Amino acid sequence: MALHCCNLVLGALVADTFTESWAWYIPSWLFMAGNGINIAVAVVAGLLQLAVGYFAAVGFLQSHDSITLMQYDNRPQLIRAGIVVPWLAGSLLVVALKWPELSRNEGLHFLTLGLLLLPMALHSANEPFELTIPASKRTQVAWGLLALTLLAAGAWRLALSPGVAF
Repeated sequence: MALHCCNLVLGALVADTFTESWAWYIPSWLFMAGNGINIAVAVVAGLLQLAVGYFAAVGFLQSHDSITLMQYDNRPQLIRAGIVVPWLAGSLLVVALKWPELSRNEGLHFLTLGLLLLPMALHSANEPFELTIPASKRTQVAWGLLALTLLAAGAWRLALSPGVAF
């Protein structure tokens, strides 16, 4: 959730600079000094995202309950299962829920999340510690939470598909 919140602020500044919409208006209005300042703010936001992603790797590794996956030899599988697949699956799920109305700007927001996740994956792959939990456990899928998430996403789609008038 923290990474999504970071992407909502910093990633929006990066993505929206390309399309000159949404969050692009914030530095444009604050500085009123042309597009150069907006681009500089977007570059700084992108660099901050890279730094946050790099430093989030330790927390990512410590949040796992499987010492087997955290072992250095199994780290690629952990990165695929804990970073890459959720990013792609979550992005595809949101795209499926918003499909006809998905804008290019929203698609760029999915990509800017990569500015957080790619440094986190690279640093996780090279982080030397393995013993961050006391005992080995088998990793399990939380089927109840997965079903609840899919049910909530379906309800969200059904409730909002005709649109909501204000």
